[in-house]
Amino acid sequence: MLLFALTLLAGLGSAPASDPALPEFGACFAILPDVSGDGIPEIAVSSPGVPRSGPPRPGRVWILDGADRSIRHELEGYLPHDRFGERLALGADVDRDGFRDLLISVPGHRGGSVVSHSSATGERCVRTWWPPGEQRFGASLALVDDHDLDGMRDFTVASLSIQPTLERRWTLWLVSARTGQIKRRLARYFGAGSPPEVAAIDDLNGDRRPDFVAVGRGWATLLSSRNGYIAGGSGVTSSADAGFGAAMKNALIRVGDVNHDGWADWATSAPGVQDPRLPYGERSDCGLVTLVSGLDGRRLHEWYGQPGEGLGADLAAFGDLDGDGTPDLVASTVEPFDHGLVYLSGEGRLLKRVRWKHDDPYGHTIERYPDQDGDGHDDVLTNVYGFSSWGDGLRLVSGATGKFIWNLDRASFARQLAAR
Repeated sequence: MLLFALTLLAGLGSAPASDPALPEFGACFAILPDVSGDGIPEIAVSSPGVPRSGPPRPGRVWILDGADRSIRHELEGYLPHDRFGERLALGADVDRDGFRDLLISVPGHRGGSVVSHSSATGERCVRTWWPPGEQRFGASLALVDDHDLDGMRDFTVASLSIQPTLERRWTLWLVSARTGQIKRRLARYFGAGSPPEVAAIDDLNGDRRPDFVAVGRGWATLLSSRNGYIAGGSGVTSSADAGFGAAMKNALIRVGDVNHDGWADWATSAPGVQDPRLPYGERSDCGLVTLVSGLDGRRLHEWYGQPGEGLGADLAAFGDLDGDGTPDLVASTVEPFDHGLVYLSGEGRLLKRVRWKHDDPYGHTIERYPDQDGDGHDDVLTNVYGFSSWGDGLRLVSGATGKFIWNLDRASFARQLAAR
């Protein structure tokens, strides 16, 4: 056992955190429309970091063919250290070519910006610059509903502002997809840890505009697109409970109407939550996933992970998996030697656990991907970066068994770039 541990540590020390040519390759990805017409969605993947050696360069984003992962378009940032591609999201069809476009955040370029590029051609469509006095505009990015009624779904952006008292605050902004114009400031929070994540929910306050839920470390808040905070009628307008993003990255998704009250519900996670079932003083990052009513903020269900599992590194909505008429969800785990997927029923049951067939800690981000191995189950696209014996990159794994379908690691992608 000791020999095994020493061998493992030696391997960890010899594996570089990232390749000099492709720093943080796979840090973010997005599933795009099927532009090629082969029935398989295309994929965008980023490398937002700065090389550890050689001349610094801007971040890069590639649009890949979903069938063979060949490069369709390469997009490059503006200046070194600009973090081009730190966040990616599928946006609205801004250029009206029939394909929804790609949103790319650039939080390291001056005060930050968000730019949309055509999924079909890679051409730039619209760019949104940071508001005066803000920094890291684009630190988080989320597609929401159409709030200015121009026929295109808008998006929210987080930025960081430094107050005269030197307090750091995260601020959320609502941005028009069509024009790139900032419509309004939604809310401002004390900055602590990672930026807030946002998901769209239904119209809770009767103003005929869909509303939002925002989640950060130790809090969850309902927001109106017109006037910010929604007062009254909600159990989560302010929450300091550990169940809401208490540690590490907090994931947030819209799940669907789980409790059949006519309102879309949502789920959030805290993979660093300690297991309350252990004796006092013992620590084990079991993780916690919480399903919350979109109408009144009541907790519908909670799932604690197994000891050391880190349940809820990311979440994905998977529709009705067990045929009971209720939307379900999938959570990933990334704790060492215990990575995989946990399928959760909207009715509160644990459906199954699927372990990855390799020890690399991928699962930082997961997205539902159409069935590629012909087993009748949707598959899971996931990533790993910063620590991997196989190299940073993307993996498509079977949603039913956890087996690899394909792997695009940093080394193989670097060879593809060199051959162009």
